[in-house]
Amino acid sequence: MGSPKLQVYQLESKTGNTYLVYRYFDDKNKNYEYQTYKLVQSKEVARDFGILDTKEGRKTPLNAREMCDLLIREFEK
Repeated sequence: MGSPKLQVYQLESKTGNTYLVYRYFDDKNKNYEYQTYKLVQSKEVARDFGILDTKEGRKTPLNAREMCDLLIREFEK
């Protein structure tokens, strides 16, 4: 069996940040390439895209899942 082309690692730094590290082999350059992503709170991301945590007629704020559902709906338009 061959080695995987893509490996995904979830790593936590000493300062408490969590990162996803994608490592993949580049056949053309014959070496590994990396992409890194910092995990952040979903509500922060939704707010960054203009999604509000309030909804007319609702007394309680939207939760992260509801906000991200709205974010994806906006993206899919």
